[in-house]
Amino acid sequence: MRYYTCDNCGKDLSKTDSLRYTVTIHIQPNLTAPPMESEDLAEDSIGAFADMLADDETPLEIELPKAHTLELDLCPHCQSRFLADPLGRENRKIRFSSN
Repeated sequence: MRYYTCDNCGKDLSKTDSLRYTVTIHIQPNLTAPPMESEDLAEDSIGAFADMLADDETPLEIELPKAHTLELDLCPHCQSRFLADPLGRENRKIRFSSN
């Protein structure tokens, strides 16, 4: 038997009557180039590229950022809290006492 716990509160979800939610988050880099502006077209980009290729210290291989996938098991209570505030912004707010 597999043993599951809520990744947020630690509740045991292994029992057959325990409802468990699986959250899958896929994080990947957005490699879309920004739109070109008129001043970008005015630059001598071919000359700058030629200078970069002539420079022996410039690496030609570019390491692209990697994608990541996270999987979380949540109990019903934590799942509803996650849906209400997926980035946890409410927990980061500063709360002042009323004195």
